[in-house]
Amino acid sequence: MEKIDVIITTKNRIKDLVITIRHLLKIGFEEKQVYIIDDASEDQTYNVIQNEFPTINIRRNESSKGLIVNRNILMDWTSNGYVLSVDDDSYVLTGADVNEAISILESDESYGIFHFRTFEQLAAPPPKEELSDEIRILRNYIGCGHIISRATIESVGMYLEELFFYAEELDFSIRAYIKGIKTVTKDNLIVHHRIDKTLRKTQKKSKEEDGVYGQTFRFKLLFANNLIVTSIYYPFLIREVFLAYRILLNLYVLGIEQNTFKAWVLGLKRYLSMRKLIKEKRNSMSYKAFNNWIKLPLI
Repeated sequence: MEKIDVIITTKNRIKDLVITIRHLLKIGFEEKQVYIIDDASEDQTYNVIQNEFPTINIRRNESSKGLIVNRNILMDWTSNGYVLSVDDDSYVLTGADVNEAISILESDESYGIFHFRTFEQLAAPPPKEELSDEIRILRNYIGCGHIISRATIESVGMYLEELFFYAEELDFSIRAYIKGIKTVTKDNLIVHHRIDKTLRKTQKKSKEEDGVYGQTFRFKLLFANNLIVTSIYYPFLIREVFLAYRILLNLYVLGIEQNTFKAWVLGLKRYLSMRKLIKEKRNSMSYKAFNNWIKLPLI
């Protein structure tokens, strides 16, 4: 575990953050290995962390910069050979699990990203011995619990900040895949994401366009950002087919099933506004590479 730094971006969740930090220290991390950005919190996050954990590395943004900008700053700020990213309300269960994940990454030179299986619930996850111990290669990983090697960061670069919410991990993992760097998981190495699903579902149903939990805001970005990633990396003709399919599918899902036609319109407008970025970033996979990639499980 001395090979790894932990990064956390947080906003107005001091109680969850303190629980996460105490757990990280309990399983073997030192305060100096933890790096935090307080994204303009209004709950005294910065002062509380400085007082209770004086040698933790913490910075405060006076105005909010968002998750992905902060994660890029944190990855650049750290220096260890591996970076473990967790949310302020998530953690890996044991130090042994962290060490095992690093051992898996070091077992094959093509491995660069490790995805911890995510259990999103307040209750404790199932015991490790009840879960499969299969090692698998994936298309993607989840932000609330993963490890990226320093060599991968240096090769792939940082997150695409224009995405800023949804599909940023997918974009990063595809760029890694194109460079021959694989995302790997082991099904019994997990991260506990301590969320109240009932409360989270209620928050996500808000019709407000702005804000983390607004339904229109979420659906718009999920729709648009997947179109952006498709346009950048999918090969010619396959790209056009997937774009048409996703536009029509989301017209039905958002406009009819979810009754949020506004999100479909705003998502399409956002996608069209990104044409210059798409042209600059275009890095289409070969047909063979795409065929091998699309056969991998998403998570």
